[in-house]
Amino acid sequence: RGRMRSVRPDDIREVSVMRNQPYFVRLAIFVVALLFALPAGGAAFASDETAAVDTVRGGFNAAFNAGDAGAIGRLFDAEGMLLPPGMPAVVGAEKITARYAGYFGKTRSQFELKPGDIRICEGWAFLDAEFARTDAPKAGGNATSVEGHCLMVLRKQADGSWRIFRDIWNEAARP
Repeated sequence: RGRMRSVRPDDIREVSVMRNQPYFVRLAIFVVALLFALPAGGAAFASDETAAVDTVRGGFNAAFNAGDAGAIGRLFDAEGMLLPPGMPAVVGAEKITARYAGYFGKTRSQFELKPGDIRICEGWAFLDAEFARTDAPKAGGNATSVEGHCLMVLRKQADGSWRIFRDIWNEAARP
């Protein structure tokens, strides 16, 4: 009969690793593929969401420049709020629409909310940007220009769209 040899712990480990090598190779390939796929997929999702938020910014610019208070109101969440500098808050999309209707009734504006930093977190988006606006009274008179900083907080709606929840801005001091 053959001679019996004692088994050392290292022998077991070597046999085990060799026997399971295809499993480990498959697992390693899966993990590497997952690491490459997830960031790309996550970035694409974030990019889509960022683009959707930036579309709201573009819509705000277009509506403001057209003097379309109704279009601005539709960009706001039903519980939206304007927080203008030095003035009381305007609460609710209907009141925001009315405020802009009064403003556009007296003023012709050129407005640009510039592209800014967009951060998205669990159904909320934060747009941090600068703006420039030139206002001319419709009744005549000198135009005035103002620049400032804006923080828009947007809330994702049940249908997947984004609406402005808070619009907060300041105006830079005029020289």
